[in-house]
Amino acid sequence: SFGTTLTAMAQDESAAPATEQVAAADNSAAVVAEEGGLHKELKTKFIEGDAGFMSLPAGGLHGRTRALLKVEDGCENFCTYCIIPFARGKIRSMRLEDAEAQTRALCAQGFREIVLTGIEISAYGSDLTPKHTLCDLVECVCKAAGETRISLGSLKPTIIDDAFCERLSKMENLCRHFHLSMQSGCTDAASHEPPLYRGRRRSSR
Repeated sequence: SFGTTLTAMAQDESAAPATEQVAAADNSAAVVAEEGGLHKELKTKFIEGDAGFMSLPAGGLHGRTRALLKVEDGCENFCTYCIIPFARGKIRSMRLEDAEAQTRALCAQGFREIVLTGIEISAYGSDLTPKHTLCDLVECVCKAAGETRISLGSLKPTIIDDAFCERLSKMENLCRHFHLSMQSGCTDAASHEPPLYRGRRRSSR
């Protein structure tokens, strides 16, 4: 199992020296090389997973007007120090027709807002055949929702461009705000970070 794999990795004595050097936060080139090697080793043990998308029961608390709809799971960004790709596995997306059906069901239950959530919803649909995008999903869900509001969970900043905003602006029941996952809005921030952290910040543009 994936949990067993992580435990075995933690007990692997050969990985301990590299881990200790990384924890030391030494900014030397040698440590950067060690950290990079460890990261590469972990990445090669990345679990493919053949279970596909596992749908959680959509809905919300009794008496609330907002419901959650999980549309995606997994992440393949491998940001520095982030264990999510190893814990959640590869990207798996809910099919458009299933998202549409779930949306209609939530609307029938009386919810007035549906939040599309996931681990990395910006990557929605990249695993599907044929491939789809988050814009495709939002258009489908907004159409199925009627007058019910649709809002989005956290987005990767790099997905936001003129074409993205223009396309979603046509969805009248989409909430007019985006929550961006980013560590810094300063374009010069990377120059003040230690080498161990610099270089794998996925929110940079």
